Amino acid sequence: YIYTVYDNNTLVKTVEVTGNKKTNIYLTETGNYHIEVTSYNQDKVLAIDKSGNYLVDKTAPTLDVGEKDIELYQGDKLLVNEGIFAIDNIDGEITGKISSNYAELDLKEPGNHTLVYSVSDTAGNVSTKSVNINVLEKDTGLFAIQMMIIAILLIFTYLIIRFKKAMRFESRISDFS
Repeated sequence: YIYTVYDNNTLVKTVEVTGNKKTNIYLTETGNYHIEVTSYNQDKVLAIDKSGNYLVDKTAPTLDVGEKDIELYQGDKLLVNEGIFAIDNIDGEITGKISSNYAELDLKEPGNHTLVYSVSDTAGNVSTKSVNINVLEKDTGLFAIQMMIIAILLIFTYLIIRFKKAMRFESRISDFS
């Protein structure tokens, strides 16, 4: 008898078996297979038996996590799910299946942290990607100085506006005298 293996109706492999030997056929590549067995019965009549379809998925999903290196200051918020996307050759868009170790990270602590994203398709193929997060120590002294400078600039701007209004008012009064 003869085994004929097709992937999307394209001949992939033919295996001829003599006698009653047991034969294994391994479908190791991604594809949509069906198998036909051609044999002759006792009366030398040709018979072709067709199997069902075998969808084999050996391709891991594509996982896009955007930036690979991120810098944050202590207390800054990280939008963990923004800009990430996953798609699979069989399952389609599977972004909702992405998981991460975000809950295990302490981003209030300065230093380097690794955020790991992972996604798997229905066939069990897995993709994993990492993002390096460098948490910088927030310099509260510098921040306080910056806030004071902004406050002084706002007060100065307010005083200039008040002075200009006063000058216009004085000009109008002098026009009447």
